[in-house]
Amino acid sequence: MDIKKNSQNPYERLDSKTELLWKKMSDEVLTNRSSGKGIAFNEVLTEESKKEKESPLVPAFHLWSADNFSFGKEYVRAIRQYDASIESSQLTRAFLPNQDFISAALMHKAFAQRLHGNHEEAITTFNELNEFDGYNKDSMLQAGMLAEQHQQYDRAMEYYLKIANREMTSKTDSPAEMARRAVERLTGKDIEYSNSATGLADTLFQLIDQKDTTSLRKLI
Repeated sequence: MDIKKNSQNPYERLDSKTELLWKKMSDEVLTNRSSGKGIAFNEVLTEESKKEKESPLVPAFHLWSADNFSFGKEYVRAIRQYDASIESSQLTRAFLPNQDFISAALMHKAFAQRLHGNHEEAITTFNELNEFDGYNKDSMLQAGMLAEQHQQYDRAMEYYLKIANREMTSKTDSPAEMARRAVERLTGKDIEYSNSATGLADTLFQLIDQKDTTSLRKLI
């Protein structure tokens, strides 16, 4: 998919009628999702999208519709709506500062593809997100994790290295730091990993109690 950033004005204010519709639809989407009627509400979103195809709200309507389908595990229909959101985003002006429905649609689309079992397509979409927004480091982390999960280690290493920190940082949950640790794991260094915070805490208490300094140095 050829995705280009919208080069028009950064954003423009909605007229009063469109702003009221935005607020109304935002509330109704959340209400219907919380009551388990998200997919049914997609009919309303579709009708609103058809009324005025160039409305700046259309990308959001498609994105909400896609998420509703994804939450309902109807991934094929969700993916179509994510693509519709991306396409319409390139044809309409933004109406919010720092608005970026395209990145959101690409990320959610990749997760839907992964959940549907289309792992190669998911990796492709993560790469499209990286090309569209190079500041979104999570896209390469997710691509690397998916490749590693399917034992494509060289490919995973390629993705991790694109974003990995060079040195250890205190931001342990950042994509760059997680990628750095993944690189160390794949290069086979003498390091042991814990699968969870609870498991790490248990192991630390045990090793400290045993005064096993050698194992403590290897544990991440």
